[in-house]
Amino acid sequence: MGFFIQDLHRQIEQLHTEAHQTSKMIIYRGQGMSNDDFEKIKKSEGGFLSFNNFLSTSIDQDVSYSFAESAGDNPQLIGILFQIEIDPLISTVSFASLDNISQYSDSEKEILFSMHTIFRIGKIKKIKDRLWKVNLALTSDNDQQLKKLTDHIRKEHQQKNVWHRMAVLMITMGKFNKALEIFNLICEKSSITSTDEQFVIDPAIYHDMAVAYRCIGNNSNALSYFQKTLEVERKFLSHNHPKLITTYNNIGEINDAMGNYSIALSYYQMALEIQKTHFPIDDPSFAITYNNIGAVHNSMGNYPAALSYYKQTLKIEQKSLPSNHPSLAATYEQIGSIYGFMGDYSTALSYHKKALEIQQKSLPPDHPNLATTYKNIGEGYRMLGDASTALSYYEKTLEIELKSLQSSHPSIANTYGCIAAVYHVLGNYSIALSYCEKALEIKQHSFPSDHPSIARTYSEIGSLHESMEDYSNALSYYEKALKIEQKTLPFDHPSLAYNYNNIGSVYDSMNNYPSALSYYRKALDIQQKSLPPYHADLANTYNNIAL
Repeated sequence: MGFFIQDLHRQIEQLHTEAHQTSKMIIYRGQGMSNDDFEKIKKSEGGFLSFNNFLSTSIDQDVSYSFAESAGDNPQLIGILFQIEIDPLISTVSFASLDNISQYSDSEKEILFSMHTIFRIGKIKKIKDRLWKVNLALTSDNDQQLKKLTDHIRKEHQQKNVWHRMAVLMITMGKFNKALEIFNLICEKSSITSTDEQFVIDPAIYHDMAVAYRCIGNNSNALSYFQKTLEVERKFLSHNHPKLITTYNNIGEINDAMGNYSIALSYYQMALEIQKTHFPIDDPSFAITYNNIGAVHNSMGNYPAALSYYKQTLKIEQKSLPSNHPSLAATYEQIGSIYGFMGDYSTALSYHKKALEIQQKSLPPDHPNLATTYKNIGEGYRMLGDASTALSYYEKTLEIELKSLQSSHPSIANTYGCIAAVYHVLGNYSIALSYCEKALEIKQHSFPSDHPSIARTYSEIGSLHESMEDYSNALSYYEKALKIEQKTLPFDHPSLAYNYNNIGSVYDSMNNYPSALSYYRKALDIQQKSLPPYHADLANTYNNIAL
């Protein structure tokens, strides 16, 4: 398949060169699109759109219109007529007429573009019910906004061979399993063609394979390939070589995700020590390590420290990255999440929306990073009491995740938990419980039995049983959660306070007031140390003790 793709691309380039097209032209494409995907395009007017495959278009507007109109007959789709302006004098993107080549050329007057051609989105106009016209323009070679973004990505990957670059592109587009297929072919071909008994795979390939595994939620494989990367690098590099920084950071990230916080922090400190030896303090590489140290503090519930490190990250990225770079969006996301944990939900929402603005312009509409941002925005609305808006964002999240991730991915479990929380607030306990059970099934498959994420789901299930006045089951699930958290979290982590409060509430409902008061005071002791004085959880605990 890979050789076919490469050959087709070369044929298009050859036909494009032979055609000597110099005048502007208008071409068309008709297709169906889901309501959600079309809404994303509408919100991205003025931004970029890339089709993830070879793009078939037509000179004949009527042919394309008929495709668009027939697609609109499907109640799940919106018919879209793309009107595309091409100016060969400002763009060197390859396209070719298939007259005398395609068996349909007489009727469709087909023009074919190579993979991943990028267009700028122009005016969007409704033709009639369930049928819209979208103007696109082939991007100029001198488009400064696009140039900033692509130059940065090209710089990041300029050392990689053609197939390696294609695999990395698949990762950038969120097509992680496709990336792994290409990487496995590279490894097989390299081992077959090598005659060196000491042959080793390029550590950059191991690194990027690990990234792909991490993106699909396979942390054990990701850790294995990052460790292979480190093993090769240590054979050929000095103990404080700058290339080790990335690998130490990556191994730290996986350990953080697996709940091994002290191990994660030790790898980040090794990365930071090398950086201080080689680079000025505002070097872009520090942003990654500061971000990672912030993430560990976040996982450990030390939110002020996490916020401090994330803001150091943002300060460096704002100086060193284009304003529409996805890494900036990720940092806005993290800062927003911390404000959310600290109870400042309005500020949290503002940061998540900054992230979304960048992502809608720079990522495909089904990219997993967009799903994360929708989820965080939904969480902000939920905590502000707007359950219906929260649910709409969670459903957008789930739609993307079910398309782009494996069904057992932990992010999907997290989304099920978020949806359950909304149905809980709305009083629909049976639906909420079904989503919690889906989340628990995935987490038990993906994580060790004592992972903090499993504890969170136990707490959510316990809370539902408490709302249903099933106090025995509620207490059982809360105690399961507490047992895990006492084993895996720092003694003053806010999640422990949350569970102490929950257990106290159950004892309160069972009229066991001495036990209730004991647990409320345990919760208060942690919250006074770990939360800002205005946090809603503190107010809730004071209220529980007073009652």
